[in-house]
Amino acid sequence: MADQVQSVTASGSPALARSLTLWHATLYGLGVTIGAGIYVLIGAAGARAGMQAPLAFVAAASLMALSGASFAELACTRREFAVRVDEDQCSMGHGA
Repeated sequence: MADQVQSVTASGSPALARSLTLWHATLYGLGVTIGAGIYVLIGAAGARAGMQAPLAFVAAASLMALSGASFAELACTRREFAVRVDEDQCSMGHGA
């Protein structure tokens, strides 16, 4: 960012450089949309679970942790389930 030229307004005071591209605006819009969807889902879950909403989120996180651990264990014990990781690493130049 230090190599960007700082623009100056008509009054002579410094202004921010305009560096927002279409790609940045698209990603920003996507992030805002996904973030809003997450808040809507949290609100719906809170309305349904009531005062037990924090307990519901802890239970869901625990179940997802168990699911993730089982997938990790499966990928470590059965090599054919880890092929996708190998493909990704080879495509990025990290594998043989």
